[in-house]
Amino acid sequence: LVEAGFRVTAPDAPGFGNSKTLNPNAKTPKPVYFLHTFIESLEIRNPHLVGNSMGGMTISKFASDDPELFLSLTISGCDPSVETNVV
Repeated sequence: LVEAGFRVTAPDAPGFGNSKTLNPNAKTPKPVYFLHTFIESLEIRNPHLVGNSMGGMTISKFASDDPELFLSLTISGCDPSVETNVV
């Protein structure tokens, strides 16, 4: 994707993957809030979002809340439900 001219980022949701907790007493942000903040802080405009498992649920909810903020979704390995307590 990079060779095709795309900017590629692959964040770990807080508390998952290789992410580290800077303050063990801090409340972990909800994944949709984290994604929104991540995109905003890196000034990413019109991203193509890809999510697997919980990431799929996260981008589904993100897309339903802010459909003007992305170009496309690729979802795998999840039920793309926007009604969930996870996100």
